Amino acid sequence: MKYRYIFLLFALFSLASCTSWFVERTPEYILWKVHGLNVENTEHWVYAFEEQWCPNGDGFLKIKMKVALDEEQIAHLLSRGAKPLPIPDGTIGKQSWLEGELGIDLDSISDGVYFYKPISPGSPFECTFLLYDKASKMLYYYVNVM
Repeated sequence: MKYRYIFLLFALFSLASCTSWFVERTPEYILWKVHGLNVENTEHWVYAFEEQWCPNGDGFLKIKMKVALDEEQIAHLLSRGAKPLPIPDGTIGKQSWLEGELGIDLDSISDGVYFYKPISPGSPFECTFLLYDKASKMLYYYVNVM
């Protein structure tokens, strides 16, 4: 009888650990894990979600979402390293390439916040970029690793 309980507990523990490995990667989950943004309880629309990763870690992630972030969430982004718009000239290497990937004109957005971090100083194409435009309520998140 004792072994049945031990086996049952082991089976339940194994099932719980296996299911935690298969957490679905959604745009909402990614934004929460990476930037601490909880958009689950906020009305939002995902316009684009593309993700492709190679076994060696190279790949990209692109999220385009319409969401009305409140001032508390914007302050949270600022506390985590985001900066207020507009983006100063020369801040982003290969800005035209990034604009092409996201389908936006970065110079036309002046109210909101952005976060830009090059991953490799030798390659301007490897970066992490988050932008929130208050006027259009559009959030863009892009990661590229080569």
